[in-house]
Amino acid sequence: MCIRDRAYALSAIRGVPIEVIIAVNRQTMESIALLQPGDTLCIPRILYGDTIPPTAGPSPTPSLTPPPGGPALLYPADGVAFDADDGPIVVQWVAVKDLGEDEWYMVEMRDVDDRDSLPHRGFTRDQSLRLPDEWRPSGAGQRHMQWRVSIVAVTGRRSDGGFIYTFRGTAGAPSHFFWEG
Repeated sequence: MCIRDRAYALSAIRGVPIEVIIAVNRQTMESIALLQPGDTLCIPRILYGDTIPPTAGPSPTPSLTPPPGGPALLYPADGVAFDADDGPIVVQWVAVKDLGEDEWYMVEMRDVDDRDSLPHRGFTRDQSLRLPDEWRPSGAGQRHMQWRVSIVAVTGRRSDGGFIYTFRGTAGAPSHFFWEG
């Protein structure tokens, strides 16, 4: 009796169609004839109207893709000092991904020397922002300024008509510069 005939006999004895045995073992009708005594064949168990038993061992758990890290800040370099006579300051950063239609960069800047002050926030879709003159610190002397950039999405509107933003990833590492008022 040839191997192919034995495969048909196994199919009949186990009640499993030969096509299923061939598919499970990744064989063809021609390759079944090439099997030798001692070769192993997997004979699947067919369940009709029953539930599939759980797989043995751990199975991978799907997880969400982590959000992108914050943009790397380019300019001004950490620790640079700007005088009152210097022109406008333009901050720049490196993009970490293409922004979606509802996404923006949020630039936050605060006066480290004045802990009670609120941060200034600006929004742009570019990888740079010209700091408005009203962000310049008031008073004489240099102020220690900290800035960082985050990606945010517009997720709605407030009752006053302003946008509601939601963070889309982590903020970039902060950078510092000195700005004379």
